[in-house]
Amino acid sequence: MNDVIDEDNVKQMTSNETDKSEHWLEQASKKNLLFSAIALGSLLGTFPLIHIMQRFGTRISFTAYGLLSTIATLLLPLSVDFGGFWAVALIRVLQGAAIAINYPLLGSISEAWSPLDQSSFYIAILSCHLQFAAMMAMPVSGVLCDSTLGWRSVYYLMGLISLLFFVIYFKYYKNNPAMHRKVSVRELSHIQAGKEIRKEREAVPYKAIMTTPAIIGFLSSSIGGNLGFQLFFQYGPIYMNQAMGMEVASTGLATAFPYFLSFLVKFIAGPLSDRTTFIGETAKIVLFTSISQGIMAACILGLAWTEQLSWAQVLYTIAIAASGLNIVGVIRCAQLVARQHVHFVMAVVTLTNSFLVLLIPVFVAIIAPNNSVEEWSRVFYTVTAVVILSNLYFLFKADSKPAEWTKADWGKAKDAFATKKPPIITVTPGKTDKIYAYGFHVHNCVVRDSFNGIEHQIIDRHGCSTDLQILTHPHYDTYHDQAAAKLWAFKVG
Repeated sequence: MNDVIDEDNVKQMTSNETDKSEHWLEQASKKNLLFSAIALGSLLGTFPLIHIMQRFGTRISFTAYGLLSTIATLLLPLSVDFGGFWAVALIRVLQGAAIAINYPLLGSISEAWSPLDQSSFYIAILSCHLQFAAMMAMPVSGVLCDSTLGWRSVYYLMGLISLLFFVIYFKYYKNNPAMHRKVSVRELSHIQAGKEIRKEREAVPYKAIMTTPAIIGFLSSSIGGNLGFQLFFQYGPIYMNQAMGMEVASTGLATAFPYFLSFLVKFIAGPLSDRTTFIGETAKIVLFTSISQGIMAACILGLAWTEQLSWAQVLYTIAIAASGLNIVGVIRCAQLVARQHVHFVMAVVTLTNSFLVLLIPVFVAIIAPNNSVEEWSRVFYTVTAVVILSNLYFLFKADSKPAEWTKADWGKAKDAFATKKPPIITVTPGKTDKIYAYGFHVHNCVVRDSFNGIEHQIIDRHGCSTDLQILTHPHYDTYHDQAAAKLWAFKVG
């Protein structure tokens, strides 16, 4: 909630100025730059995030990022009074850097603390921070900005509340439930049931993750979903006020109410997904994603067609409420497929989301410079197309099974192939009949062909017997690839 600076605050800032000339916060170009500063900060905060979480763990990392957010929020009023535009922009960059941890934290905490049979519920509840932030910041900002306390009180209040929450978090949260004194043996066994428990931290297999079809589909779907959500999150109050003519005093409550409904949707959808057992996990993921993104696309398209405030409010509300289902759809897919590496996958989502936040103000400034209904219709048509197209690939590639790179022996096997001396396997002389392989995958080994008196080194080969020239003459029943610790059967024809 600390990263929100809405139109109500800007108006109150400028209305308090004694100088009747245009304040720099009233300039559209500079307001758009302040929106973009959040995205720039999020990009800068994401790049070191994976290393920081790997090095210090979730507890310390989130506390550090949270304190950065708190300090930046408390300093923002002072930056407006004494620093000017560039000081405010710097504070906004710091706020953006702090929120970079939100998505990775969601994945990391749910992976560590949620039982597999309740993971949808945990993800749904944790992700409600988006809705709670809007539900608290928007109406409170509207009330305080119109009161004698002024807009500065919004940032001081939010900063102090954040500080309290982060102190509570640091005191009670533990990275590992096994280390928490309030977790019983029975509860711990429930949390860890079905999971591969690792005592040492693993290196993140970046290439393997980014080339997995389910992850590619997840990222594609996230782009569409986040585009719709961020458009409403950033420009919902502006659209309702300037395009549709809603009063400023009503805008805060009207734009916060949909987030309350989205919270209720998540609260219901999480347990519903966990307890629905008559369809498979992948089918549930596709179903919830289709409903969430389909309704959002339909409502955004409807906004492009209406000029009535009442209908716009209804469609706006339904679109944001439906977005809550996405957490047990596409986000659930990422958790099940990526498992212990889900924090990296969610960090990539943060990067893509940051680019969206960076580009949306530019896009809106070009397409809807005057905030007219006709201009916003073009914005909504474009966003509808992106939401639909970005979800098509995911619907066919969604999965619920853990990827190979999440398994305990995957990283060790890869390290062994790269560091150990290739084993030597002796092939005994025999008949020269054609040899058929049922299948093989050789990573790194040396085969000594005693029939021909030569050696062959094979690195990362797979296929059938005709692919291995060394199998022209030797006759044997088994081929033992010691590096891969697998036994491959062959047949003499």
